[in-house]
Amino acid sequence: MNFFKEPYPFHKSRKHGWRNILFVSLFVGVFLVVFQPFGLSSWQHPHQELFIFGYGGVTFLFMVMERLIWQPLFPKFYNELQWTIGRELLGQLFLMLLVATGNLFYSHVLGITILTFDYYLLFVGMTLAVGIFPSTFVVAATYFVLYQRHQAQAAQVHPHESMPQAGTLRLVAENDKDVLEVAKASLRYVSSADNYATVVWDGEGSLQKELIRSSLSRLEDQMEDPMLMRVHRSYIANLYRVRAISGNAQGYRLHLPGDDEVPVSRKYGPQVLARLSEVGVGPGGS
Repeated sequence: MNFFKEPYPFHKSRKHGWRNILFVSLFVGVFLVVFQPFGLSSWQHPHQELFIFGYGGVTFLFMVMERLIWQPLFPKFYNELQWTIGRELLGQLFLMLLVATGNLFYSHVLGITILTFDYYLLFVGMTLAVGIFPSTFVVAATYFVLYQRHQAQAAQVHPHESMPQAGTLRLVAENDKDVLEVAKASLRYVSSADNYATVVWDGEGSLQKELIRSSLSRLEDQMEDPMLMRVHRSYIANLYRVRAISGNAQGYRLHLPGDDEVPVSRKYGPQVLARLSEVGVGPGGS
C-alpha cells in the first residue's frame, strides 16, 4: 500500500474551511505571542505583543488566498475525488511557503528584517519548524481514525444486487425538450460535471452512457424511487445494484456489477447505510 496515494477527505465546505482557517490563524498568533521564538523576544516595540500576533493575521490572509484564488486556479490538483494523503501534504506545504513569504514581508514592514533570499530561506525554515510536524500528525491521525471508522461501519452492511421496481426512469434536460428514458432495473449511476450529467446504465450487452444537460439536483428531483438517491455531491446511485460496500478515509465506496465503483461522501454516508438497511439488505437481510 502506498500511504501517500490513499484517499483523504477534501474539506471543501464553507463551514469547515473557514473554521479551520480561523483555528490555525489563532493558534499561530497565540503560539508566537506566548513563546516568542526565533528571536522575537529580543525585538522591542511599545505594542510588541499586538504586532507579533499580527503573524496570525498574515497566516489568515494567505490561507484565504489559497482557498479563494489558488484552488479555483488549479481545479485538477484540488479535485475532491482524487484527493489523497500526498496531495493534502503537498497542499499544506505549499500553503506554508505562501505564509513564509507573507511573514517575511510583514517582518520587513515592521523593520525586523530585510528582503533577501537568505532571510526568505530563514523564514521558510521557521514556518516549517512550527507547522510541518503538527500538520503531518493531524493528517495521519485523521486518516487512521476515519479509515477505521468507515471500514467498521461498512462491514456491518451486507448488500446484494436486487431488481428495483419495474418501470422506466424519465429524465428531462434543462431545456425541457431533451428526454432520456432508462429502465430502472438497468440504471447504475448518474455523475455530474459542471452543467452536465452522465447517465450510466446496462444496455443490450454493453454499458451505455448518455450526456444530458442538467444539474444533478434537477435530476435528483425526478427520481421517484427512494433507492435511487444522492450519495455524493457529484453522484446519484442505484442502491439496488450495489453488490458490496467498502470504507476509506473519504467515506465509502459502492461496488456495482463489474468494476464500477461510486464514492459515498461522509455527508451522505449515514443516509445510504440506513436506506440499505431499511429495505432488508443490511445485517441479516436477504
